[in-house]
Amino acid sequence: MKKLLVFMLLVCVLILLVRCQEKKVDSPGERLAKSYCASCHLLPAPQDLNREIWATEVLPQMAAFYGLYGNKSRADYLGSSQEAPFLGKVYPEAPQLELAVWDTIFNYYVEQSPGRLSPPDSPPILFEMKQFQSKVIRDGSEEAFPSLATSVAVDESTGEVVVASLLAKDGGQRRFTDQQVSSKEGFIGIQPSLRPALEGRLTMGSLIPSDVPRGTFVASGDTLKELLRPLDFLYWDGNQDGNEELIIAEYGNMTGQLSSYDRGKKTVLSPTPGALRLRVADLDKDGYKDLLVLFAQGDERIEVWYSRPGKPERKLLYRFPPSYGSSDLQVADVDGDGDLDLIHSCGDNYDYQPIPKPYHGIRILRNNGEENFSEAWFYHMDGAYGTEVDDFDGDGDQDIAAIAYFIPPAKRALNSFVYLEQTDQLEFKAQGFEKQPGLHYICLDKGDVDGDGDQDLVIGNFSGYLPDGMPNTRRSGKGEVVYVWLENVGK
Repeated sequence: MKKLLVFMLLVCVLILLVRCQEKKVDSPGERLAKSYCASCHLLPAPQDLNREIWATEVLPQMAAFYGLYGNKSRADYLGSSQEAPFLGKVYPEAPQLELAVWDTIFNYYVEQSPGRLSPPDSPPILFEMKQFQSKVIRDGSEEAFPSLATSVAVDESTGEVVVASLLAKDGGQRRFTDQQVSSKEGFIGIQPSLRPALEGRLTMGSLIPSDVPRGTFVASGDTLKELLRPLDFLYWDGNQDGNEELIIAEYGNMTGQLSSYDRGKKTVLSPTPGALRLRVADLDKDGYKDLLVLFAQGDERIEVWYSRPGKPERKLLYRFPPSYGSSDLQVADVDGDGDLDLIHSCGDNYDYQPIPKPYHGIRILRNNGEENFSEAWFYHMDGAYGTEVDDFDGDGDQDIAAIAYFIPPAKRALNSFVYLEQTDQLEFKAQGFEKQPGLHYICLDKGDVDGDGDQDLVIGNFSGYLPDGMPNTRRSGKGEVVYVWLENVGK
């Protein structure tokens, strides 16, 4: 009897082992996806998007990169006569992949994807915010620009709030002192990034996705032209020669790059599109600032260029699936262990249908002390678009403020902003306030606006929702809310 029981037990174990092995065998479609799709970016799971978006938007675009144009032609993807010269290398003239191989990949994603995405886990209860008082700031002048903020910043050297706005097909800039307009400039270009403490003015050329290189950077009378839709800039000494190079994140669209300019010499640090946010911090604690870059647009990732004698050293820190829509990056010691962590937000939802996605929100990527990072905390936030990190309440730890732009209408009033007060290590209390109708939060900055020694927040209002179409950029902005000032009330 014992021998029979042992035999039956062995049979059961063998059956389980066989079934486990069967589960590990990839389907032909999955194997091909790993071979071809993962060669350019992190392998997406079919569950990352719904079936309709896979079948009608994402997969046809991916096929075009292999020269498979389906019911369209190559000319359709090359676009206008202005863009076509810059996209010739992106869309090949002849197929680069057998149609049967692509069909297998296509069917794998369509068959395995859901009809609709699973709803996210319910976020924590949103408490009434006590740390900040909300004040809307308007421009009541007759010649007021429309409230279409593309960037906002606190200039702590002057105490002014600077707001860049979309203006017709160009851009304008206003400075506010004591919540009143103190100066303004019109038709100076669309500014995606304001850095008042740094010399230079960056313009992106086009707000909507484009591969025509119309961006510019102006500093000390010199102008760099034909930049690929740049979104950010800063100065950094990457080779430790005592001279800071100009770093420009040329996001582009299908084409783009991360570029360094050193006394007139240009070096391409990365030839891929999507460079979005630039940060400098001494990540390896060697006494020199390192360059951290957030990339979106397909190969979503965070990379670091360590400052080294002679030449910087490059390292991949973290990768995200291509559907995440990375939107911002901050660097801070959030867990208080002496190492710098990464605070990542994702919620850009402009490329395809702006459906809510359960993975949109804010992530803390924790540093293990050796510059290796893993996700330690996540807060779901539809359309998360920008963050600021600081000890806002003055209790010795780091708190997080975040805004959302691509957010469902029903959630906009209460979920367009969140203040995450850290109450214990990586434990946060979510707080917010009710937003006025018609406001859309697209940019955020921190700084001591009122000179009382603590960090306030300013939120730029882009009073239009881009998935609904381009707003009227020629209208009068008289009386419109330009930005929201969140005044820190202190301890």
